[in-house]
Amino acid sequence: MKNKKVRKSIEKAVELVNTLKAHVEIIKKNGQDISFIKTLDASVRKIERSEKEIVTLKERLAGKKEALKQEKELALELYKEAKSIAKKELGKSIKPEKKDKIEITLETK
Repeated sequence: MKNKKVRKSIEKAVELVNTLKAHVEIIKKNGQDISFIKTLDASVRKIERSEKEIVTLKERLAGKKEALKQEKELALELYKEAKSIAKKELGKSIKPEKKDKIEITLETK
């Protein structure tokens, strides 16, 4: 919604500058300075360019966020798999040691 308001404001500013450019002769006849029209036109064009850049950067940011989200999910999945494999491997090697400890305690009693 905010983007629509900004876009409409920029369109109105462009419209205003174009109207002022069209009436330059009338403004000159009234004895008013017309240098502000050039300054205003440059400012509006700069704002318009900035708005386009912002939209592009937002799209790039959304794409990077999605890529990071996918990488995070993949890393978590790999972590879980590695953890389960480690448990299985450690479980195999630990179980015989526990039996040895139990046998030792039974033999001493």
